Amino acid sequence: MRTDQEIDKQITLLKQALDTVPERSFFGGNNHEMINGQIDALEERMTTDVVYEEYGDPDDTDNEDFDENLFYGVLAAVTWLEGHSNEAPGDGWTD
Repeated sequence: MRTDQEIDKQITLLKQALDTVPERSFFGGNNHEMINGQIDALEERMTTDVVYEEYGDPDDTDNEDFDENLFYGVLAAVTWLEGHSNEAPGDGWTD
């Protein structure tokens, strides 16, 4: 688990990204929705299980509302939060 200081830094970077990152990606994905999802995941200290509960399961082919980009964006933030990745979510939007 990351320290509160590390988490707060990433939340700040993500909130700043909302001002600079286009709302839609070149492919039509909603960047701001993903950034807000990542902020929520960090603020709420979500776990991987919570991501699957709240955002769906990519293996559930019956879920027509599943948003793959949102799911994997939030999952990436939680993976970093849990210490399983060194790719911080806020850094990815500011490169």
